[in-house]
Amino acid sequence: MRLRTCLTALVLCLCIGHVEAGEFSLNGRVLGERIDSVLNDPSYECGGVSACLLYTVCTLKLPGSETFAGAPLTGLSLHFGGERLTAIEAQFPAQHFDQVLADLTREHGPRQSEVSGILRPSASSASNSVYLWREGHQLLRLERSSRDPAYSSLIISERSFLSELLGR
Repeated sequence: MRLRTCLTALVLCLCIGHVEAGEFSLNGRVLGERIDSVLNDPSYECGGVSACLLYTVCTLKLPGSETFAGAPLTGLSLHFGGERLTAIEAQFPAQHFDQVLADLTREHGPRQSEVSGILRPSASSASNSVYLWREGHQLLRLERSSRDPAYSSLIISERSFLSELLGR
């Protein structure tokens, strides 16, 4: 009975979007951060704000006003489940991909390369390379060609939320 109660409490905590801050960050933003820090920031536009705040996406109003590893961010979306940051999605010009990859490799060490859903050693040089780093329950995903081939993307998320975000 006690085990059942503990498991139920664990499931409830996961369902309300509680996320612990982890290793990955983007310009000081970390998973688990409260939505309050962004709602009062005039740099962001937040949609989907409701009385219960079940899911909200906040986007950077002025593309290019922030950079990451020297690359101007052409898009930045912060995904909130409940009141906590559950995913960070950034886009930047594809010509900055190698520079961002080198910076992430210096900061987080060796990575895996995933091409067309198959994990391969990091030496792969496919045109649409996808690199993954894992820290506990978090993933950092760097993709050479995102939805638009002129742009690359970087996503930081919980492992389960990444598949929802990518539509897989």
